[in-house]
Amino acid sequence: MINENTVLILGAGAGVPYGFPTGEKLKKDICALNTEMDGADAIFAELLQGSQPSDWEDFLTSFKISPVKSIDEWLARNPQYTAMGKLAIARILLEYEKRSNLNDPDIENDWYAQLYNRMDDGDFEKIRENNITIVTFNYDRSLEEFFANAMRHTYINSDPQKLADVVNDINIIHVHGSLGKYFFIPDKATMNNYGKTSLENVKRAVSSLSIVHEELSEALHLDDARKAIRDSNRVVFLGFSYDQRNLEKIGPVGDSNLPTSVRTDGTTYGMTTREVKLASRRIELAWKITADRIRLGANSIKEIANERMENMEILEYLRRSPYLE
Repeated sequence: MINENTVLILGAGAGVPYGFPTGEKLKKDICALNTEMDGADAIFAELLQGSQPSDWEDFLTSFKISPVKSIDEWLARNPQYTAMGKLAIARILLEYEKRSNLNDPDIENDWYAQLYNRMDDGDFEKIRENNITIVTFNYDRSLEEFFANAMRHTYINSDPQKLADVVNDINIIHVHGSLGKYFFIPDKATMNNYGKTSLENVKRAVSSLSIVHEELSEALHLDDARKAIRDSNRVVFLGFSYDQRNLEKIGPVGDSNLPTSVRTDGTTYGMTTREVKLASRRIELAWKITADRIRLGANSIKEIANERMENMEILEYLRRSPYLE
C-alpha cells in the first residue's frame, strides 16, 4: 500500500519495456509511412482522403531531415502540420498497443508489475485507497490495460463489476490526451478496443490527442495534474526527458508556488552528469523550487544513501527506493 501522497510522472521511457517507442523510434516510424494511395494500407488510405499528397510529402521530408527527434517538439515549431502529425501518431501508436507485450511473464524491467504489487495488499477493493496519482505524457493506455488484466486474473472469483469499478477509479491523468478514453468493461473487450487499429479507432484516437503546443481543454485534466502535484509530498519522474515545455505545462501558474513539502526525484537512465544537472535546473526554473528539493538519480535518504541510482532502469530504481511505500 502506498501511504504517502505520491505523484508519478511518466515520459516515453516508461513505456519502452512494453514495446512502445521512444521519441526517436516514433520519428523513424512516422518517416517510414507510405502515403502513396496505391501503397498505403487500407485504413491509412481512407484517412488520407482529402489530403494533398504534396503536403504529406513536405511534412514527412521536413521532419525526417530535421535534427529534432520528438514529433511533439517538431510540430510545436510547425503547427501547420498538426493534423497530419496527429494522424500519423494515432495510426502508429495503436499498432504498439499489444496485450501480448503486457502479459509476457519474461518482460525485462517490468515496473508495472512492481507498481501493482505495491498497491495490492490482498484486497482488491483497497487498491483505490492507495495515495497515488499517475500523470503521464504518453498517449497509450497500457498501464490501464495492465491493471485491468492483473486484477481480472488475480481475483478470478470476484464480482467483475466491482473489479471494473476499482480499475476505472485508479487516478491516471493523460496530460495530452490518449488514444481514446479507457474503460474496463467486465467480461468484454475494452470500450475503446485496446490494440485495435480499425478506422473508427484511429479517428477516435486522433480526436483525443492534444499536441504539446495546442491549448489543452479542461477535459484533458491539466488542472488535475497541477493540483495533484501541488497536494503531493513527493513527485517521481520515470522515463522522463525533462523537457522544459512539458515541465512548465504542469508547473505552478502565475505567481503561485509549490508548497515547501513537495520533493522531486526521478530516473536518469542514459543521461550524462551534465544532462542531469541541466534537468534539475529546468525543474528548478519551471516549478520555482529550490535545488535542495530536487534529487534526480540520487538520494539523500538514509535507506538508499549507498546505492548508485544514476543509471538504473525504472524497475531497479523503484525496487531500491522508498517511493512506493
